[in-house]
Amino acid sequence: MTKLKRLTAVCCVLLMLAVCCACGSGTAPASSHLATATGAVDLSDAEKLGEGAHQFWFTVTFEDGSTKAYDIATDETTVGAALKALGLVEGVEGDYGLYVKEIGGQRADYNKDRVYWAFYIDGEYAMTGVDSTDVTDGSVYAFVCTSADQFN
Repeated sequence: MTKLKRLTAVCCVLLMLAVCCACGSGTAPASSHLATATGAVDLSDAEKLGEGAHQFWFTVTFEDGSTKAYDIATDETTVGAALKALGLVEGVEGDYGLYVKEIGGQRADYNKDRVYWAFYIDGEYAMTGVDSTDVTDGSVYAFVCTSADQFN
């Protein structure tokens, strides 16, 4: 197993443990750090946004490696609708749903720079688009600015 696969597996296990320990009530897990696809994110300083019956965590890892965490409350039923309603993501509608192009003022332009926003659900690369992903209370949804060149 390559080092990258091993690191990814360890991060996923840590993320699942952190999610299982979280009570889902909008409070950070006891450690206040949550493992993500690219490392740990401190949730103790997560910015609280929105109002509603559902709560989830949203993290962003920017191209420079910096992170931002949000504690989201919403009545929306999909993650994409919640993030769009709060002005956190911008993109274009395409054949496969919302193609996120900008988060927090940072644009990821695959055609220009070969970078894109990779979407994760509880530390796993998402198999659904952000606008077709139902909100699950206490879950962690993340976007990571990713270079396609890393796969060459």
